[in-house]
Order: sequence, then C-alpha cells, then structure tokens
Amino acid sequence: MFKNMGPIGTFIILSYYSQYREIPHSTTGMSLFQLVYGRLPSGPISLLKEVWVGERNIPTTVSRSVEKYLCVCGRLNRKTKKGSHEIASEKAEATQNNYTSYYNVRSREKQFKVGDKVLVLLPSSTHKLMKTWIGPATIIEITRPYSAKVELDDGGIRELHFNKLRPYIARVGQVGLIFDQDSDFGDLHYAPTDTAVTSMVDVTDHICSDCQELDVQRLELLNTLKNSLVCLVHFLV
Repeated sequence: MFKNMGPIGTFIILSYYSQYREIPHSTTGMSLFQLVYGRLPSGPISLLKEVWVGERNIPTTVSRSVEKYLCVCGRLNRKTKKGSHEIASEKAEATQNNYTSYYNVRSREKQFKVGDKVLVLLPSSTHKLMKTWIGPATIIEITRPYSAKVELDDGGIRELHFNKLRPYIARVGQVGLIFDQDSDFGDLHYAPTDTAVTSMVDVTDHICSDCQELDVQRLELLNTLKNSLVCLVHFLV
C-alpha cells in the first residue's frame, strides 16, 4: 500500500498511526501505547526535546549486556503495566457510569408481557445498512429483564432487546353498522341535523352593490382617459 502512495503519503500515514497510538482514549484516559507498554510514548519530537533540554543523554557506549538490559526492562514493564491497567480500569468505570447517567436522563423503561403485539426493528430487505420497523410480531417469552423472544409473521423466532421493540397499536379498519331493529345496543342517539334553509339575499345584495360601485369607477376612469386624449390632441395640433 505504501509503495503506491509515494514518500509524502507514506510519511503522512505513519505520522497518523504514531499520533493515534499516543493520544489518550476518552474512556480509559490512557493511550494505546501506555496500556501495552506501561509507560508514556516517546515520539521523535519528545526525544529531540529531551536531548535539547538536557533531560536525556545520547549514549555513546553500552554499559551492560543485552540480556541484562531486557531483564531490567521486563521487570519495569510488569510494574508499570499493572499500575497503568489499574488506573485505566478506574477511569473506565467512572466514564461508563457517566455514560449510563446521561443515557438514563431521557430514556424510559419499556415493559412487555407474553402475548403483546410489537413492531420489530430489523435490517431492511432492500438495503442491508438500513433498518425498518417490521410487524406485527408476538412476544412468546421474556428471557431476561430487557430481552424477549419474538415470533415473526413468517414463523421465525428471534431473541431481541427491548430497544428494538415497539408496542403495536392496531388501526381501526372497519365501521360497524347498526340497524333500527337491533335492540342489543339500547336507545340510539342520532346526530342532530340542521334542516333550516339559509337565505342568500344578503350575499346577493352585497355582490350587486359591489358591481354598481365598480361600474361607476369604470365610467370615471373612461372619462378621465377621454379628457386626457382630447388635451393631447389639442396640444399636438
């Protein structure tokens, strides 16, 4: 992969990987490098800074053998790894508690029982990355406090979390008819109907008066235009 990117692309990718390993994680509060090796990472810039300020000396000779050096590093790594893992566990537990409290601010507890009709959130048949509500399905067993086995329309059974279930409310798709001879429903109360005939005289009179006013305005406008034309002709002559 790096051969096709050239030297600049290779440098960018390697720099990205280096920064990714050195950045602390939001949950553990430590970087990946620190969790693996038990110490803070030393990148090129940090090493150069330590040499410049005199915190690190450039070794010119080897004072001990490779085996002894590896043994010392192994003991130090075991101690530092244990400490960093404990700190990361405490930080992760506190962060997870915060996540839980933030989630519970707006969430509501769902309750279902056996026999309830529900809608199920499943991947769409047309697009694998999209999910749609499918149903109605029937709950046949409550397996855990927030999980249930659901029987779908095709006969399949799935165990799903309550977050993927929604109560199904059936719509009224029919209208019942009651005849006069049916006595089981008791006395029937009919909706009142208005049989009075409304007169339209007021409306027609208003329209007629408006039309008369429009005719008067049109006559005045025509007279004004006529006088203007007469004046214009006299002026030109």
